Amino acid sequence: MTLVPIILAGGAGTRLWPLSRAEHPKAFVDLLGTGCPIDRALKPDLFHESTPIVVGHEDHRFLIAEAARRVGVQVRILLEPARRGSGVGAIAGACLARIDDPEAVVAILRADRPLLPTVDEFRDAAQKSQDGSWVRLECDDGRRIDVVQAQELLDRAGALGPEVLEIVESRSHDLGFERVPSDRWSALSSLNIESLCAPMQVHRLPTDQRLTPRNLDELYHQLVHDADENALSGHAFARGARGCLVAAQERLVVALEVDDLAIIDTPDAVLVTRRQRAEQVRDLVRELRRAGLPQAQVHRKVFRPWGCYEVIDQGLGYRVKLIQVLPGQALSLQRHAHRAEHWVVVAGRAWATIEERELTIETNGSALVPIGAAHRLENRSEERLVVVEVQTGEILDEEDIERLDDRYGRSD
Repeated sequence: MTLVPIILAGGAGTRLWPLSRAEHPKAFVDLLGTGCPIDRALKPDLFHESTPIVVGHEDHRFLIAEAARRVGVQVRILLEPARRGSGVGAIAGACLARIDDPEAVVAILRADRPLLPTVDEFRDAAQKSQDGSWVRLECDDGRRIDVVQAQELLDRAGALGPEVLEIVESRSHDLGFERVPSDRWSALSSLNIESLCAPMQVHRLPTDQRLTPRNLDELYHQLVHDADENALSGHAFARGARGCLVAAQERLVVALEVDDLAIIDTPDAVLVTRRQRAEQVRDLVRELRRAGLPQAQVHRKVFRPWGCYEVIDQGLGYRVKLIQVLPGQALSLQRHAHRAEHWVVVAGRAWATIEERELTIETNGSALVPIGAAHRLENRSEERLVVVEVQTGEILDEEDIERLDDRYGRSD
């Protein structure tokens, strides 16, 4: 019997905004200083006998891959073309497991709030599922894992919708990821776990782990409190305040003579609200999206398959980025119609292409990329490359990119 974990890495975590955002949701955010939730979901000693199947939106594909690399486990990553809920991902994951092993039993868990029983508890649940039962392990805090035979799940799904096995059999492979055509995926959009799992066996497990908070008030209760019941994180200070959550990522934030507030300071957005109003943050994010504000979706630090970049200053006619390139990775070969770029290497060594020239830029070295010149940055070393990029021109935005070649298959 093979026990295959299916890890559902969807969701946006908007109730934890601005710490969690759609392009970098809470499964990939270290909220409690104990690591990202998906790292715990990929716990290698629990799944050492099988390869987990991680189902996530294509916007998060490199975040998932980086988490697997960080934890040191091999995974299969199935990309959702649309966010359709946990049921579709679970069914697709079961298809993959069933294709590889007709006797597979799947364990379905969420990356943002993982419940991690012992190996023996997992195995015991798998044995109980051998007669076709749906077994649920759950805690009082709402976390759960569903254990069921892969074929049983597919049979139940097939009774409610189209022939599900065809959906995943039509998948394609792309840069180590597996994709399902969007039209096939949408055919299962009405299915969810709750519509498939009854009847089931429920087994209670003790709540002995710090769970990922669902909103800012839960985050407050998870953190350590001072003598005045304040939870302070980062560059935070309180004087005469009581019952406040203050999280400050960069600037000093002081709570003075206030009670029961949540004050969340990030590099590009600040939220101040009553802790008891934490559930309203989700509605606030919807309004920010409708207003077209990018802070509703993305952080100032933007992650890419090659590393990340962060806009650290900008003004009329200029913008300054801090670019970090992971070892062995490279930006696309690209050019810009409206801006020039000046690169200064502050850590590591860069291999650069500028039109027909190829050059190596050492730490403290620099290079100029004229407007319209084809160019690429690459890191061929074992160390992280850090570059300060100064852009100048009349139009300075991410739309002014023409990709000529990209190892990650991006065209925009």
